[in-house]
Amino acid sequence: MATGRGGASGRLTTLMALVAVVAPLLVLVAAFGAKFGVLTHDLAWRVLTWQVAWAMAFVGAAAALAAVVTAARDWKRRGLTAFAAVVIAAATLGGFLYQQQLLAASAPFDVSSDVSNAPAFSAAVSRQRQADGATEIYVHGGPQDCRGLRTVRTQVAPGVAAWALQEAGFTPLGAAAFRANGRRESFWYGFVHDAEIRIRPGQTDVHVAARYAPADGGEACRRAIRLVEALDQSPRQAGR
Repeated sequence: MATGRGGASGRLTTLMALVAVVAPLLVLVAAFGAKFGVLTHDLAWRVLTWQVAWAMAFVGAAAALAAVVTAARDWKRRGLTAFAAVVIAAATLGGFLYQQQLLAASAPFDVSSDVSNAPAFSAAVSRQRQADGATEIYVHGGPQDCRGLRTVRTQVAPGVAAWALQEAGFTPLGAAAFRANGRRESFWYGFVHDAEIRIRPGQTDVHVAARYAPADGGEACRRAIRLVEALDQSPRQAGR
């Protein structure tokens, strides 16, 4: 009977550990499903991640604690399984709470150094944004909402602007007289940010916007600031 109880306890420990793994697995499925176009961003981010996986993160935390209790009868054989369940559940729940703090910040997802006359995205980029269901282009964040964002008080060459886009994490899409644009796709979920640089005599302005606003979490602001910082550097560095 003792062996039977011990076997049942071991199976329960394993089961609880498996429950603790459900939430991070769901996040992985959602992230790569969206990344490779199998899932829409709304389904992957809003539903699978922030509804299903978020709820399962709490269930997984409770299951991990249950695994510790059931493993106590034979800690030498089951302790590692219980410990792994606790680590996974804690990391998952902690990751969700951290991300929730980022999303709670009132950071605009569409920013420009010149709010009154923001650099317009090219026709091709605008069409792609509309095809991806991006929120209608409406700049609602500038230097007053995104600390560190500002107009660069110099006229840079288009090649330097393209180099600055690359330095800020964007893939340059093209550079022409008085403008350059780029695109950045995140590793997780494949979230896209578009960037436009407008070059004028004596000044250069930037415009960065997320295609999927609910998941921005201030990323548009951070990327715009990096872009301004890259533009501030000596044009000679573009040839490196």
